[in-house]
Amino acid sequence: MTGMWYRGPLEVERGSFPAEAVVTEMAGRDSVAAAIAFLEGERADLVPTFARTGTEYGGEEADRENLRLLVSLAERRGARVLEPVGLVDHRWWWATVGRPNSVLSQLFGPWHLCVGCHMYLHALRVAFCLRAGMARVVSGERKLHGGRLKINQVPEAIGAYRRVAEEFGVEMILPLYDVDDEGELKRLVGPGWGEGERQWGCVLSGNYLDERGLPGFRQEDLENYLELYLIPVTLSILESITMEKEPDHLSIVWKVLTGIIRKRG
Repeated sequence: MTGMWYRGPLEVERGSFPAEAVVTEMAGRDSVAAAIAFLEGERADLVPTFARTGTEYGGEEADRENLRLLVSLAERRGARVLEPVGLVDHRWWWATVGRPNSVLSQLFGPWHLCVGCHMYLHALRVAFCLRAGMARVVSGERKLHGGRLKINQVPEAIGAYRRVAEEFGVEMILPLYDVDDEGELKRLVGPGWGEGERQWGCVLSGNYLDERGLPGFRQEDLENYLELYLIPVTLSILESITMEKEPDHLSIVWKVLTGIIRKRG
């Protein structure tokens, strides 16, 4: 990771990677496992991407260790891992997730932060693909977690991430989508790496859970949040990026929210 620096979408050099290369997330065990599962079906160069939100802490050494493991496992399968890339746009996260939190909580309920955050992370990689000249991203998203619900990985949320990517011609590949077998994950990345280990922590982790650790949201609110707010806002931001324009994130957000509020009377 020597020399890696974090950049915004419009700082990525156009056509800077081979078009046939595949972007992979670097966010923890599941992202590495997904990359290896992908390589078991297809050989391709991988571009590991680290994306930051501003609410995370303590993962620098984990990033280095996980990248070393990815390189080792990929090489055993005859694949190359290209130079890692760091992505960040704090204005994007602030404008779509943090700044409108009170309004979004009134409209949809106070549980939306994790979903909005994950959309931001996926959309950053979509923007990177569009700038760098690639069209595929391997993601470690899983809908199953041993009976536990993760609101940012429910089928509706994952479906929204994929729809946004596909709108811009980027395929989001989910090798682990239906995997709920710890044995399979150990087979892919080796034993001794449990879920949630060797990754960044987040100060907002579990914000959608009640005192018993149970999720507190309504399905209707989740669907409305995705369809009325998060998908339109993200599409508009990405559209600006494709036109080489720095998005006016907050104006986009307020335009969408004003429309929702007017319709609700």
